[in-house]
Amino acid sequence: MFSQIVLSVRSRYFILLLIVFAMTFGLTHFEAIFPLFVVQGYGFTTLQIAILLTVCSLIGTFNQVVLTDRISRRFGEKKIIGVMLLLSAISLVFLLFSGNFFYVMFVTMLFFTFNNILRPMVNTLLSKEAGEEQGFVAGMNNAFTSLGMIFGPMLAGILYDIHIDLPYLFGAFVLLASSFVSVRRLGRKSSSIAAYDHNSYLNTSTKY
Repeated sequence: MFSQIVLSVRSRYFILLLIVFAMTFGLTHFEAIFPLFVVQGYGFTTLQIAILLTVCSLIGTFNQVVLTDRISRRFGEKKIIGVMLLLSAISLVFLLFSGNFFYVMFVTMLFFTFNNILRPMVNTLLSKEAGEEQGFVAGMNNAFTSLGMIFGPMLAGILYDIHIDLPYLFGAFVLLASSFVSVRRLGRKSSSIAAYDHNSYLNTSTKY
C-alpha cells in the first residue's frame, strides 16, 4: 500500500487524493470530539447531542440529494470543490462562537451539507482523471480515506487535551489550506486544458 501511495504522488490526480484525505480528516476530526466539545463547552445533554446529530445528518443528506447535481451542472466540479472546502472551514470556526442549541444545530447542519456535497464531486473528478486506471484510483481513494480516518481523530484528541477549541481551529486550517491548493492547482489545470483546446482549434482552422 505504501509503495502505491508513493506512486500516486507523481500522478496527475494526486491533488484530488489530497483533497480526499483533507475532507475525511476534517469530518472525522469534527466527529471525534464533538460530543465532548458540546458537553464541556456548552453543557449539552446526551439527548440533545443525539437529536442534533440525527437531524443534521438527515438534513445534510437531503441537501446533498437536492443540491449536488444542480450546482455541479451550473458551476462545475472544480469550482464547487474549492468553495465547499472553504465553507466547511468557516463552519468549523463558527461552531466556537455560541452555545445556543439551535445555533449549533444550524452550523453543524451546514458542515454536514458541505461535506456531503464535496465527496461526490471529488469522486466524480477522480473517475474522470483516472481513465484506464480506475482500479488503482479506487484503491488510492480508499487508502487516503483511511489515512484521514486515522489521523483525524488522533490529532483531535491530542489537541483537545491542550485546549478545547484547538481541534476545530486546526481542522479549519487544514480545510482552508486544501481550498487554497485546490483553487490554485485545479484552476490552473482547467486553464491549461482550455488553452490547449483553443490552440488546437486555431491550428486546425489555419490549416483549412
